[in-house]
Amino acid sequence: MAVEHVVDARYLLVPIKNDAPKQEVTFAIDGNDISTSTISLTKDDPDWYAVIDLEQIRGSKLALKTKEFELLEGVKLSDQIVGKVEPYQESLRPLLSFSARRGWLNDPNGLTYFNGEYHLFFQHNPFGWNWGNMHWGHATSPDLVHWTEKSLALAPDEHGAMFSGSGVVDEKNTSGFGEEGKPPMVLIYTAFKDPATQCIAFSLDGNRVTKFDGNPVLPQITPGNRDPKVIWHEPTQRWVMVLYVGVPKKLDDGSTQNLHTVQFFTSKDLKEWTHASTVEGGLGGDNYLYECPDLFPLKVEGDGPKTLWVLTAADTQYAIGEFDGTTFTP
Repeated sequence: MAVEHVVDARYLLVPIKNDAPKQEVTFAIDGNDISTSTISLTKDDPDWYAVIDLEQIRGSKLALKTKEFELLEGVKLSDQIVGKVEPYQESLRPLLSFSARRGWLNDPNGLTYFNGEYHLFFQHNPFGWNWGNMHWGHATSPDLVHWTEKSLALAPDEHGAMFSGSGVVDEKNTSGFGEEGKPPMVLIYTAFKDPATQCIAFSLDGNRVTKFDGNPVLPQITPGNRDPKVIWHEPTQRWVMVLYVGVPKKLDDGSTQNLHTVQFFTSKDLKEWTHASTVEGGLGGDNYLYECPDLFPLKVEGDGPKTLWVLTAADTQYAIGEFDGTTFTP
């Protein structure tokens, strides 16, 4: 069963009861299924309202589908955000760090400066206080202090949930996504399902994001491959992707543990990738270079100009060395 709305207001307000059973809800725009999330819906006395910005699809037909049809009665369109307390007026809300209007957020993704604004994308569950329903939220700022939350950038699709990744401005339009005088911003992310793959999306205005119709651009290596960080390497005129890959390794006692690796891939156009090299991290409980890798150059002060490269990960471990566009040497 479905409830349809013609989008004539800014926001979709979805009533949430935190301890209510989760319902699978599919969202469709103009008859096309876009994404599915599990939501603790209620039709009365919600604990809070999930807020979905619909500015980019005004005039479209939005349909919500779920088995418990009557639970959709409380969903409504509004130009105002409603709740027991106005957003950002809550007594425990942090005011210096960015936080989403509603719902869970964690890993920052796709940090870029594009079209005169700083862009922050982030892992986001717009429908719950807990991890799940991984989308990419989006916010912009003129100064890295004052932030404006925008429409959701990426939603779960047939390839999986939207896990972490990165963003680049393709100044040379190597991807072909750009137009005359308009280089694209390209987002690179993990679509986490079975298989877990790497995908891309692009934007010309910094607001509307379009997924590449040729996704995925990198097939699954192991079920534990995720969190691509992409940079442009000027000396080799190629893009470099740094990817966490957990590789199952059989031990002498017959047991299997994950070997944490960071693998490097290169591309001329962000669409076709070639494996270049691998750095092995820790095994099992030794989380050396575990998840969300990063690679960047730093100039070293002292006698004569010198640049070293830093390879780091979410576990805060790091290695310093040299990088030639293909291989990182600690």
